[in-house]
Amino acid sequence: MNYSIQTLRGRRAVVLKWNGLIDIDGILDLREAVDSILAQSIFDIVVDLSDVHVINSAAWGVFISKLPSLERNNGCFRFAAMRPDVLQVFELLGLARSDATETYVDVSEAIQASATSVTP
Repeated sequence: MNYSIQTLRGRRAVVLKWNGLIDIDGILDLREAVDSILAQSIFDIVVDLSDVHVINSAAWGVFISKLPSLERNNGCFRFAAMRPDVLQVFELLGLARSDATETYVDVSEAIQASATSVTP
């Protein structure tokens, strides 16, 4: 398993921290992680990418496929601590234009934004 999930105390929000590459071998784990979070009706997800150097396009597709669910539930992927080349792909894919995605320089900033958001 290449990830950990931490529930944010007193909130319906989590931090999904990924370790290493998110490549073809990690897609099933990524899908499993995100699906398990959404199955708990948690739609505020801080995605800690501080230890990720590469995300392949199919892995981005996992996030993209979950956007409609987040949008229906006023949720958000709060991507934090993306390296410049990872951020560049994020922007090229148009993810920055989604109402259900936000980017943050670091994880603590994303967690703080989560604390002030209004989600069901």
